[in-house]
Amino acid sequence: MNGRGQTGPGFCHLCGRPLNARARRFHHAAWPPELLLTVCEVCLAEKPRCPVCRLPGNAAGACPTCREVGPICAGCGRALGRQATTFGQSGPYCLECAAGPHCQSCGLPAGRRATAIDGRLLCTVCGATTVVSDDEAAAVYRAAESILREQLGLTLNVPTGLALVTPDELADILGDMGEDSHSGVETPGVETLGVETLGVYTRRGRRRGIYAVRGLPRRLLLQVAAHELAHAWQMENAPLLGDPLLREGFAEWVAYRVLLAVGEDEAAERILARQDNYGQGARLLLDMEKQVGARGVLDWSRRAR
Repeated sequence: MNGRGQTGPGFCHLCGRPLNARARRFHHAAWPPELLLTVCEVCLAEKPRCPVCRLPGNAAGACPTCREVGPICAGCGRALGRQATTFGQSGPYCLECAAGPHCQSCGLPAGRRATAIDGRLLCTVCGATTVVSDDEAAAVYRAAESILREQLGLTLNVPTGLALVTPDELADILGDMGEDSHSGVETPGVETLGVETLGVYTRRGRRRGIYAVRGLPRRLLLQVAAHELAHAWQMENAPLLGDPLLREGFAEWVAYRVLLAVGEDEAAERILARQDNYGQGARLLLDMEKQVGARGVLDWSRRAR
């Protein structure tokens, strides 16, 4: 029932304020899949949360939906028995949904109302916020650029753009990559699905580009865009950095900062929980930031080899 941050309509459903990139969308398991609650960053910080579904609202205590239908599973919408579980701040989920397939975007139980886009299983909220148009993708990319510029002072000397591609097209790009390219954000698949590459930055002479899989949820596309923008910055400022732990760790540290900026704390924490070069490197860079600050991390990156 918890939200994954997205901007939707132009105003907050709780207070009516105009929205920005830090707004989030929420879905109650009792609602139709297309019905989403959009909340501005002010209400996210100030409004009380329903103790049952954890959705923000204008009044303390259980929200009107939970008072009407009682506790239900966030995955399938059925009434909960005595046994239920949560994942972080998300849930509750019945034991059947908790043990079933998980969303390949947010990692939460997909539930019975999951959707499949290009073979990727998505929960209700992630499925409702997929980015398929070039205009939507450009808006997400601009949001990532803005956050990196304002909060980290990270900008590119030679601008690049973001293009959406199919998984097969991305595979072709990856197969034809040169030394001046970086494969990007990889997300652990559901058990036997392995690891799926979602984006890549490429540079060949004067031609530069970022490619991401079409149909990613907006939150995940924002993460991919930030990660690949970090690689683009590296190619301009730290081209000799060859250590994959530090190279990917820096890109994930940048993505972590962007996710925090838009209120995606749980998604940011999933980066730090990864047990690979991405997660370990991000933890190293985050510790460095605590000692020298964000500008200090950028200065170190420029000198790194």
